[in-house]
Formats: sequence, structure tokens, C-alpha cells
Amino acid sequence: MTRDKTTKQADPRALDAVTLRRDGLAIRAIARAMGVSRNTVRRLLRGHRSAREEGAPALPPKSPPARPSKLDEYMNAIRELLRRYPDITAQRVLEELRVKGYDGGYSIVRERIRVLRPAPVRISLPTPNHAPGTMAENDWSTYTIPFHTGRRAVQVFLLVPIVSRRKCFSRHISQDVHALMDGPSIAGAFRMRQLQSYGFAMTSAVIAIIPCTTYVCCLLMMPFGIWAMIVLMKPEVKAQFG
Repeated sequence: MTRDKTTKQADPRALDAVTLRRDGLAIRAIARAMGVSRNTVRRLLRGHRSAREEGAPALPPKSPPARPSKLDEYMNAIRELLRRYPDITAQRVLEELRVKGYDGGYSIVRERIRVLRPAPVRISLPTPNHAPGTMAENDWSTYTIPFHTGRRAVQVFLLVPIVSRRKCFSRHISQDVHALMDGPSIAGAFRMRQLQSYGFAMTSAVIAIIPCTTYVCCLLMMPFGIWAMIVLMKPEVKAQFG
């Protein structure tokens, strides 16, 4: 029993072409679906048919031995450069090899360095485990909204608790510390109304009673914050939160 010394690797696209052909699609439709030409589809189908008729070899094809390269005698020099300078570029290595007498090309130097360069050390930090209501992400976005008095920029505050991942929005005139305090307070009020995230609702109530005399709205929120804390500290209310 004899077989060719080299075996062509099957094109991975041939399976898609054969499957679509079995589904009844025409050559033109298969070419459009795969993003290739019609001649490519015919070649894939013809190659698949030939492979089925000829059969596959029992043993995998042997890889031909690697041919000697001009770069082989400079491998020790490349390893030494990578040991001393782990971040050295392939162009800089080529310049060093030119000084030593290397007259080959740049591409083979680049490919050889890609294989020899040690893999970077990846630092895996532990994922923090936050309790509900203790940590959240926030961001600001500016939107221009047409009002009856004209177009006006509105600042939208977004708050996303780490645990529940529910998005909370509030609208403000400006991006200042007062708006930053109002945003969590409003979001916490919605959480309290929905009986969700007890810790977040309590934190929002505390923020609402922080003394602030610059804006009237801060003073108006203070009694609501005190009322929310009194209600949230009741055991029967706390038990209702999921």
C-alpha cells in the first residue's frame, strides 16, 4: 500500500460549503453567504468530493525536516539579548546581529524572537467581594434637550450598584458635589421603595442628612433622610428587603 509523502490539509471552509450545498443552496447563494467567489465554492466542493473518494491516510503526514538558516549560528546571541533586555525590539536585535556579521532578512529575526521571548508575567488580582449596598459605579453624561424655552444642557447621573447591577438615573443642572450627593440619595429612595438593597438605601439616607447650606434642595432632603433612617432601622422593615 502506497500513499503520497505529503497530504494537503483540508480547507476548514469546505464543511460550511458542503453543509449549505446539502441544504439546497445554489453556488451563487453559498458564495454570497460565505463571502467568497463562486470559483472558490466550486473548488471547496470539488476538494471535499475528491477527499471522500480517495480516503484519508491512516497515519498523519510527516513534517519535512527544518532547513538550516543563516540565523542558526546567532541563536545564542539572540537569547543573550533577550535575557538582558526582555523588551528589546526585533529591529534592535537585527542591528546587533548586523554588527556580528548577519546578512539575512528581518522577517525571520522577528518570527524567531516571537518564539524565544519569554511570556510576560500576568498578575491576577483577587476579585473583591462587596456586600449589597456597599459599592457602586457612577458616571456623568451630558445631553442637550429641547425645552419650550429653548435647548438646554442637562447632566445625567448614572449609578450602578456592584451587586444588583441595576441602573439608576437622575437629572441635574450641573456636575457639582451637590448633584453628586443627590444622585445616590435619589437612587437609594427608589431602592427603598422597591425593598431592594438595604445597605444601599441606608447609605443614601445617611448622605441625604449630611449638612449642606449652599443649596436649598440639600436642606429639603435632610428631613427625608432622617425619616428614611428611622424607617429603615425598624426590624420589620429590614426583614422585608430581599
